[in-house]
Amino acid sequence: MRLFCLAALVLVGCAKPDVVPAASRTTDGERSGGAPVTLTWNQVELAQGAATVTLEIQKHAPLEKDLAVELVVPQGVSIEPSALAWTIAAANVGTSMRTIHLRWAELPTNDVIAVADSQGQASGIHATASYRFGRPAPVSPTPATGSPAQLGNHPIGNPIDLSKP
Repeated sequence: MRLFCLAALVLVGCAKPDVVPAASRTTDGERSGGAPVTLTWNQVELAQGAATVTLEIQKHAPLEKDLAVELVVPQGVSIEPSALAWTIAAANVGTSMRTIHLRWAELPTNDVIAVADSQGQASGIHATASYRFGRPAPVSPTPATGSPAQLGNHPIGNPIDLSKP
């Protein structure tokens, strides 16, 4: 009898579950996987000493706690509206936009950084995005790769040469 129970437990444990993993579920059919919150800066206007930008905050699912959004502004930059922090209700899902007017006497060398945080009991979310005052984003170097490598009969990809900068 014990052997039968053990065999039954093994079969049940190895059965394929009917539950779809959270990363592959879709919200309104628009996404599969990815970040629960994304931040995007959109430059509306850039002039000498001033810029108008929008911060787009996309929440793809309800959260356990409210989403706290904060702007970190470099020294010498004024911002309108002057509120540097606000919250978005945990239950709200979708896109919210905030238009921001920036002014400066000398072009800043640091970015305006948007930070979004939500810290629940069992999970947390952190997202950031930088507005660079019209400067291009830094480009990561592309690693030098060699010929495709194999391990036995299994291709394992292209190796990266670490001796080259």
